[in-house]
Amino acid sequence: MSRQGGVKIRESGMAFGPFDEDSVFHIEKSRLYCHVNLGRGQVPTAELLLLKKPAPALSKSPSLWLVEAKSSSPRPENNMRFKDFIGEVKAKLNSSLCLFAAALLGRHTEYCDLPDGFLKQDFSALEIKLILVLRGHKKEWLEPVSDALQKSLWSAARIWGFPSGNVVVINDEMAKRLRLIED
Repeated sequence: MSRQGGVKIRESGMAFGPFDEDSVFHIEKSRLYCHVNLGRGQVPTAELLLLKKPAPALSKSPSLWLVEAKSSSPRPENNMRFKDFIGEVKAKLNSSLCLFAAALLGRHTEYCDLPDGFLKQDFSALEIKLILVLRGHKKEWLEPVSDALQKSLWSAARIWGFPSGNVVVINDEMAKRLRLIED
């Protein structure tokens, strides 16, 4: 079943969306992101931020999903490449959360292009989820990636007040069921 209309974001061989334009922030393509990356170096970011309305079966409160997408991941046995991969994903999710907070705090007002839905949100009650979507991964391959990512983002979870279980690694099939990507 394909959903029509709304914002769609293509990344890592997947079509994210469609989403209501007030509930999605394509951070990698934003004016805010371009502004912060002027000058030295690059600030790594995730693909998108998504405001999700409460789903009675899953959550009682609205949530903010920070989503990073990858078309592959090294095997945990390849220790150095795997550690680098986890470090890269951690940096993207952490920087995205910090850039988002900076925008809400008015640090880059002339470049802030957050949708109205984000600006009107009460963030004190928002559940935060950091999500990595791995295209084509078998379900049994996800656990070691999830464990490593949860451990690496433990301090961020503590600082922002969400359980480390809200750091989630899923494959594209699971993302379809969550209506994060299209069929």
